[in-house]
Amino acid sequence: MQGGGIDCGLPPSAVCDTTVAPGSTTTLTAFPGNLSRFMGWGGACSGTAPTCSVVANADTQVTAAFEFEMQTVVPNDGTNMPVLALNSTHVFFGRRTADGASAIWSVPKTGGTPTQVAGGLPKYIVADDGFVYWTDGTGIYSAPVAGGTASQLTTSSSADRLALDERGALYWVDSGDKGFVHRMENRIGVPITPEQAPTGAIAVDTAFVYFGNAGEASANGGAILRVPRTGGSVQPVAVTAAPVVAIRLDPQNVYFRDTSGAVFSMAKSGGAPLLLSAPNSGIVSGPLDLDVNAGVVWWTWMDSTGAATKGLFHANADGSGFTPVETGSDLTVWSGPRVDDTAVYYFHAGALLKRLK
Repeated sequence: MQGGGIDCGLPPSAVCDTTVAPGSTTTLTAFPGNLSRFMGWGGACSGTAPTCSVVANADTQVTAAFEFEMQTVVPNDGTNMPVLALNSTHVFFGRRTADGASAIWSVPKTGGTPTQVAGGLPKYIVADDGFVYWTDGTGIYSAPVAGGTASQLTTSSSADRLALDERGALYWVDSGDKGFVHRMENRIGVPITPEQAPTGAIAVDTAFVYFGNAGEASANGGAILRVPRTGGSVQPVAVTAAPVVAIRLDPQNVYFRDTSGAVFSMAKSGGAPLLLSAPNSGIVSGPLDLDVNAGVVWWTWMDSTGAATKGLFHANADGSGFTPVETGSDLTVWSGPRVDDTAVYYFHAGALLKRLK
């Protein structure tokens, strides 16, 4: 940060305070260092513009926040499990404890020391600012995000992925022989569909729950269906070439990934699915997931044969802007991602990483 006699960079030559005449104006400019980004002003300045003018009539403090373009939030220590969720301030992930058990952990999005939230084996995690929820193959559980004893919400040997709405209601699919879509609010759970053949994929918007279903098309295909959030008639959304394993939504579009690893988008108003991941090829392996923010869909790809480009990718809903954000030739696991307004979080080679968008 520089201006008006201030050159507040790295010590020992940093000048971070100065004296000016009362009522005078000082213009400060933020200069991010190599591989870092200016994130915004604090104190007497606000916003994210690179310059700020301050009129000083008393002692006045200004701060400038910077972040590295890419950070290792949690290094690979051999205990991390590649499953994660976000709320407004923290990243939640699975970890093996020293005695060989497993637990849900959290770490601030800005980095810091991870802390254990609750014991449990997370197959899938979602979180809001009050609670973190997970499945382990035998039931669905919750714990306060600040830590505490886990509560079992329901018993289910076939509960799969989870979704939360803005009210804190929890949704999941029972992918067993007699599958239903379930909704739970205030610890009261009810099925909101007749018997289905769900594939595990689920997402929720302000009006509907979207879920993957098998048996709606050819023998090897599937479908995306939707139902009102509190139950009602099940409506078809799309027929898919392969079973759908992950779904994400924004106000206009549905994004999904099928068992081939391919990533698609389509308008909620109808139309054919659009393939977004055509440059990927080979036999995809590892956790199949995706996330979306501001009309951009993000995913990771890992090819066990070594034939395809592996890494983190994104594309726009209309198919434009396909970008290999980070790639590598190693066969270690790429997993995630989860995305908020400023960054994407994902696992690679056992480490939890954060990359600014």
